[in-house]
Amino acid sequence: MQFMDRMSSETGGGFVFLRDDDDLGVTFTRISNELHYLYLLGFTPQKNDGKTHEITVKLKDPSMFVRARRSYLAPGPDVRKLP
Repeated sequence: MQFMDRMSSETGGGFVFLRDDDDLGVTFTRISNELHYLYLLGFTPQKNDGKTHEITVKLKDPSMFVRARRSYLAPGPDVRKLP
């Protein structure tokens, strides 16, 4: 379970562990509400160096929660840009 939690948080995902006595309705409502308020951010890497780079996403509103991947792999220098 720790592995799944760590892997999901490092990649910007989420993890829910359900026990036999958990209320599925409450759990699915929570997940549905979270999915309703998602944002997708994108960017173009400055360099095509084929290296892994760190990403940090910060918010001005402390009441909000960020779930984002912590790094990305830039394309290599041999990757051609689209026209």
